[in-house]
This record gives sequence, structure tokens and C-alpha cells, in this order.
Amino acid sequence: MSYLPAKPKEWLQRAAFRETFLEGLPNLEENRLVRRFGELLFSMSLMHESDSDRNEDHFLFARLRAALADLVYLQRYLEEEGIVDGQILEPKEEKVYRLARRWGKKLAGLNAQLEKQLAQLEAANR
Repeated sequence: MSYLPAKPKEWLQRAAFRETFLEGLPNLEENRLVRRFGELLFSMSLMHESDSDRNEDHFLFARLRAALADLVYLQRYLEEEGIVDGQILEPKEEKVYRLARRWGKKLAGLNAQLEKQLAQLEAANR
């Protein structure tokens, strides 16, 4: 059986595991089981999210830092996608590899901008 990616509307329920991880579970039943477990973990995290002792400013910065960390992961995943030491790629694979690298570099630029602006906001809020 093959991998089924998340539908765009389901992205929030699939927050526990990245699609790049789930893609490695090609057995459809195993993939569904891990996704259901991820939904349970996500639901548990929502219970803690409503805690009233959180500083709202800190909470927002923490969420943006977490999003940036995920973007950096995605950037590096794309930059390194298809790299196998000494392997010669087929022309079709080469095109996909170059596309992934190109988008990884674009994300690197966006990540650097986000990191800089976030650091400025954090400094201003101290």
C-alpha cells in the first residue's frame, strides 16, 4: 500500500508528525495508526495550551520560534533531498533534485529574514 499525504484542511490535526516522516511509512494501516497516535498527542498538547499561567507574549514568541524551527527543518530537508554519496541521478531525478534544492535555498532566505525580525521583536519586548 502507498503513502497518502494530508489534505490541506487536515494540516492542524496532523501537527504531531511531519509528512516527511509519515511518508516513510508506506504501509497504509501503519501510517493510519501513527497518524491517529499523532492526533492523540496533538489533543493532549491542546489541554496544556489553555493553561492560564502562560505569559501571552512569551507564548506567541515560543510558537513563532517553533514554526521557524520547522521551517529550518523543511529548508534542510529540501536542500539535501536526493543526495546520496557517489550516486549518479537519472535526468528526471536530477530535475526533482534541483527543484528541491532551489526551494530549500528560497526557504533559507525567508528563514533568515524571519529570524532577524523575530530577534528584533524579542529585543524590543525585553
